[in-house]
Amino acid sequence: MHKHFNYILSAAVLITAALTVSCSKQETETTVAPSYTMTVHAAKTKALSDDGSAISSTWTKGDAVTVWSNDGSVKYGTLTAKTGGATTSLSGSLDALPSDGQTLLLKYLSDSYGTQDGTLTGNDTSIDKVCDYATASVTAKVEGNSVSATAAGFANQSAILKLTVQNASGTDITASITALRVSDGSHVYHVRPSSLSTIYVALPAVGSNQVIGFVATTASGNYRKSVTGKTLAAGSLTPVTVNTLYEGALTGLFTVSNGKQVRFAQGNLQAVFTAAGPSCTWQLAPQQYSYVGNAAANTSINGSGSVSAAGAVDLFGWNGASSGVDNYGINNSTSDSDYGASTKEDLKTDWGHNPISGGGNTADAWHTLTRVELLSILRDRAAPTVNSVENARYAKATVNDVQGLLLIPDNYVCPSAVTEINNANEANVAYSANTYSGDDWVLLEDAGVVFLPAAGYREGVVVNKGGVYGRYWAKDKRQNDSASTVYFTSDTYDTCSKGTDLSRHYGAAVRLVKDAQ
Repeated sequence: MHKHFNYILSAAVLITAALTVSCSKQETETTVAPSYTMTVHAAKTKALSDDGSAISSTWTKGDAVTVWSNDGSVKYGTLTAKTGGATTSLSGSLDALPSDGQTLLLKYLSDSYGTQDGTLTGNDTSIDKVCDYATASVTAKVEGNSVSATAAGFANQSAILKLTVQNASGTDITASITALRVSDGSHVYHVRPSSLSTIYVALPAVGSNQVIGFVATTASGNYRKSVTGKTLAAGSLTPVTVNTLYEGALTGLFTVSNGKQVRFAQGNLQAVFTAAGPSCTWQLAPQQYSYVGNAAANTSINGSGSVSAAGAVDLFGWNGASSGVDNYGINNSTSDSDYGASTKEDLKTDWGHNPISGGGNTADAWHTLTRVELLSILRDRAAPTVNSVENARYAKATVNDVQGLLLIPDNYVCPSAVTEINNANEANVAYSANTYSGDDWVLLEDAGVVFLPAAGYREGVVVNKGGVYGRYWAKDKRQNDSASTVYFTSDTYDTCSKGTDLSRHYGAAVRLVKDAQ
């Protein structure tokens, strides 16, 4: 909607005064810099309302409009609305006088988009109070200390999403969402709703071929969805039903064999002990770059499935079918025979068999990849071209100060605000080949990228090479008393594109997957 304005500028010149200083009779003049007043008759709408397809609004008394140079580098002053309604008078003071013919930019609110609460109106953190961003461009005409301007039309710069959210089963979970993260390839916006049947989100207008990522958090865990090629026009209000993925699943798609695709879990598997003893629950690490390392309970395992101190185990031995010890490798034995005496035997029980908190809490919802599937992800699948590298599948990286390996998904589109991934498919480089902050990583994760932290390995209760070595189990049986892993290090030789065997008594990390639907 376009609105038109007439501008009237008046200026008041403040008077200088002379001071008589002490008994010396010397006089000093103090000059007060002139200030300028500006009045604008405006017909811009402001407070938002939902008419189903667009943004409509009116002024509220006290609304503030800032006056800027066209490039936004110089702020001249602030005007406020004297009345509410469809038209109002904006007036205030300027700190400097613009040049004749200069283009001025008028801003209502700002483009920060703040922290929203999911409501359109009615609260201090509603969209109409924090991010109803609109601008107008005018040409100044200066005569002495008076300024007039060409007619202006304020244009709303926001796009509004009117969201309802469903889980993978089609059940509406909107009212249970306590946090919603939305990214547009350039920025991340945080919404804190409370028991809302509909969640409104404001973000800048989005051009075509942008990745828009959603992460909805409930009491049980995180639900994700990313879409590409989305266009959200300025001033639009778009009703959207977000059909999210299975709880804990990342958005990236990875072809593993025969055209089958999988999605990775949001973090490494953890067995969590709230006290010493054998009782644990299973969960997904809250972040992809999270790992326990040289801490309890990795370092306090005192036997089969039991620990001497509370904490999390995320480095597991590989139990073969003949093992009489435990199913999941929570054991401090350094004897391979305790993990299965037979050669070439199957994994006793897949780690994905357990109900996993943050992963749907349903048995057999996840599974461990085979060696062939892991190598397909790293070596054989068709993948995007990244930085002129065709079929870019992986890259060494440091994410939020954690070293590890990026896995580039089949459906990867680089976020517009993030430096493109370097040295794809090169294992002979340092982890510093790519360095991403936590904020950058959010955008990459929403674009489907997976990160495997270099979580080290465990022998008995000693964890070695945390932050340096990454070892991740496959489910494959191998010769003697070993099993398959994917292995990467900071050393300058190629291990990423080859599977390596590891004795079963060592503790290695587990990152589960689920088949894409």
